[in-house]
Amino acid sequence: RNTASRAPTSAAPTQAASMWWELPFARLKFKNPLLERELRGKFRMRAVPTLVLAVESLLALAVAYFYLRAVFWALFDPGTRETIWWVISFIGLIVLLVAVPVMGAGAFTRERESETFEGLFLSLLSNREIVIAKIGAPLLAGALYATPLLPLLALCVRTWDYDTNSSNFGISVTQAIGTILVLGASSYSSGALGMLISWYCRRTSAAIGWTLGAMFLLFAVAPLFWSLASFSAEDTLWLFHPVFALFTVSSPGTSRDLLAGNDPLVAALLFSLLHYALGCLLLVILQHAMLRRARETSRR
Repeated sequence: RNTASRAPTSAAPTQAASMWWELPFARLKFKNPLLERELRGKFRMRAVPTLVLAVESLLALAVAYFYLRAVFWALFDPGTRETIWWVISFIGLIVLLVAVPVMGAGAFTRERESETFEGLFLSLLSNREIVIAKIGAPLLAGALYATPLLPLLALCVRTWDYDTNSSNFGISVTQAIGTILVLGASSYSSGALGMLISWYCRRTSAAIGWTLGAMFLLFAVAPLFWSLASFSAEDTLWLFHPVFALFTVSSPGTSRDLLAGNDPLVAALLFSLLHYALGCLLLVILQHAMLRRARETSRR
């Protein structure tokens, strides 16, 4: 741990100075001050041109309309509940696989660009606390952004399985848990990848470019070559690829892999354990890079 006095960081908006949409998040308090600052920054609204604001307003109205329509269908047409769940889940997975690593890619480059990078390491925060704050903020932000969808998704989960051969009553509880595990583990490992790339980049634009390129290589190009090299690739891709993993959870029994079997929860657990271990490995590498920098700085 560093023993120097805590260096000032960019000030987070106080509750009195916050805009009305920021007030719920201005109350968030954490023991780690960096996590508090980072999370508040994810919800801070920036000034945008009038045209952009108008387009965003129209988009918000369209989303609200389809949300209310989906609620109506889930309440009065039980046959649509399973479709609603999986459409939202797959769209949410794609959004998280882009948003979380992009937020992670700016973890250290934004500190360099705002000239707070050195102050961050002169604070009383340990390297471990810094890493936890940087990875925790985008994960918590993603969870909070998804909060409005919870009432709709709750309508799509059947709490009884008196007709297990029918999907008219929504998805099972095990499928719901499996979906959460896949989305959470994918976000964690991809966010850790973005943070590691951010450490070695000086500009946020470069970090985002390298991160998105790495994600495209891992989840688009690599599976294609794997499928061409192996006729049974679809039976093992679910263990590594988030989209295939979620498909396995949505359609239990489609994989011939003996590890997954017919239980969607088992498939989700294996996938989440692998990606959690991968994310931890990336963050350990990041902490070693941070320690190496601290040693080099002390020698100077």
